[in-house]
Amino acid sequence: MKNVLLAFLTLVISATAVIDGKAQFALSDSSHYYINPCPDHSYDDPCSEAVFRDQSNKKMNHLNDGDTRVVKNFHNEFPRINDEHWYKTADGYIASFQENSVQTKVAYNKKGRLNHTLSYYGEKNLPNDIWENVKSSYYAYDILRVAEIHEEDETFYIVYMQNEKYSKAVRVWDGNIEEIQNLKRG
Repeated sequence: MKNVLLAFLTLVISATAVIDGKAQFALSDSSHYYINPCPDHSYDDPCSEAVFRDQSNKKMNHLNDGDTRVVKNFHNEFPRINDEHWYKTADGYIASFQENSVQTKVAYNKKGRLNHTLSYYGEKNLPNDIWENVKSSYYAYDILRVAEIHEEDETFYIVYMQNEKYSKAVRVWDGNIEEIQNLKRG
C-alpha cells in the first residue's frame, strides 16, 4: 500500500511540476476559496467569523461545521500563516500559501484531519543531509526544484535536476535515493 501511495504521489507531483499553470486552472474550476482571517477577531479563535469567498462568482459562503474545523486545525498547525487560499475538493480541502520562498499545499479530509503536506522550494532550502545524498550521486546536475512531502510520520523528497544533456527526478527518503524520471534534453 505504501509503495502504491508513493508511486501515486510521485506521479501527481511530477504532473503538477510540469503543468503547474494548468493545475491551477483545473483547481479554480472546482471553486477557489480565499479564507478571510477575520482581522477584527482574536487569533485565539481565527475561525469564529471566517467565511469562504468563492472567487468564481464573488459570493460569500459562511463556514459550516466541517469548514470551521479544518480552518481551526490549519491555524493550530500553521499559526503564522494568515493569507492562505482554500480549495474545496470532493475529498476535503486544500490550503495553499507561500512563506519566504516556499510554496506549500496542505490537504485535509472532509472532517478536518490532516492528510499530507506538500512544499515546493529551491536548492537553498533543501536540508543538508538530503542535498549531500543527491549531490554525491548527481554531482554534475543542477538542482532546479524540490518537492517535500509529509504524510503521517514520513517525509520524502522529489528532487528535480538537470545538466546539459538530461533532466532527472529522484525520490529521497530515509537515506535512500531512487531515480524516478530520466529525460534526454532537446
